[in-house]
Amino acid sequence: MVSFSNPDAIHAVYPMRPGFPKGDFYATLRPYTRGGGALHAVFNTTDERLHKQIKNPIAPIFSMTNTTSFEGLIDDVLKCLMEQFDQRFAARGEIFDLGQWLQFFAFDVMGTMTFPKRYGFLDTGTDVNGMLATIVNFMRAAAPMTQVPWLDKVMRKNPIADLLQRLLRRTASLSILEFVAKAIEEKREELAHGETKSGDKMDQRKDFLTRFIELRENNPEIPTWAPTAWTFSNVIAGSDSVGSVMRTIMVNLLSYPHNLQKLYDEFRSADLSRPFPKYSEVRDLPYLDACVQEGVRMHPPFALPFERVVPEGDVTVLGHYLPSGTVVGGNPYVVNRHKATFGQDAQFWRPERWLNIDDACRKRLDQSILTRGGEADMVTSITQGSRPIEEIRARTFTSSRPPLNWD
Repeated sequence: MVSFSNPDAIHAVYPMRPGFPKGDFYATLRPYTRGGGALHAVFNTTDERLHKQIKNPIAPIFSMTNTTSFEGLIDDVLKCLMEQFDQRFAARGEIFDLGQWLQFFAFDVMGTMTFPKRYGFLDTGTDVNGMLATIVNFMRAAAPMTQVPWLDKVMRKNPIADLLQRLLRRTASLSILEFVAKAIEEKREELAHGETKSGDKMDQRKDFLTRFIELRENNPEIPTWAPTAWTFSNVIAGSDSVGSVMRTIMVNLLSYPHNLQKLYDEFRSADLSRPFPKYSEVRDLPYLDACVQEGVRMHPPFALPFERVVPEGDVTVLGHYLPSGTVVGGNPYVVNRHKATFGQDAQFWRPERWLNIDDACRKRLDQSILTRGGEADMVTSITQGSRPIEEIRARTFTSSRPPLNWD
């Protein structure tokens, strides 16, 4: 494999047009069942025709305009989070794991938008049914296999290996798929009994799962398994990616009090709505945006190389000739720290790098973040999370003055 670290290679290796196919790396990220085989999804399919078939129908659903229609649902989750903080910790002066609770929050937001009901992480303060641990186990099992795809087929993606894994332990992907299958079955029953109106024009009250089912019912060309794949992606990528970015931003704000103070001052001077700011009020706050951008850059949720296969005709990338069939890719964790692009301090947190620069420079920085720049399929999870990421900071720091002096 040819690996690159210079963001200038992004547009050559990850063009928006088809014809530069994904490598076998992605096949290892498909959940597997003995009856259905490996489940293709927007992110992990290597078939460009299938990719278009299952991505295009849901693209409008994940637009920023549409996701902001969920503001009322997210407000309910924010309210639950604030109540838990007040009752469990603030009133008692207890120390707690903020990172864990931000992960709980991210999952309950996505649960509310997808099903629509919270998983219950915030209500119980626990990893409900071991969902978080299951996702971690799924990724830990898949990560090594991404570098030896043939071994994945031998050890995991075949009936015999699947049977052995079932006998020894319950596979992580199967547990998640069972959860998704149950949710879809329950939703179909609701639709059949008229508890949720189906067939009308999509409106802001409909959760993702209802919309997924409607898309399939109204378009027979969409594979029957598509709602399962879309929902699986929401559970895995949507929740985990947003949670990771939120934790990254918060740990750095707490590590650098002067950044926290700047963000707090911006919130206080913005005259935001109470108790929950609207996304339209916080989306243009420059320092908040800089913190979110820096969080996405510093800790990409998926820190493995996005592999592509050079098509027929060969290509030249940054002056290097790559023959047809060559596997090439970049790791977001590495590319996002390119010093010539992001500065000599690229390995450190510094939101100010996004401020006081001209539009051309800002555009170049945006396009140089491989977290979203190379993989358009990863954008949906970040898009889903932008509103809660920004609102939780606005809500938290407009409620009371944060303590800025600690050891």
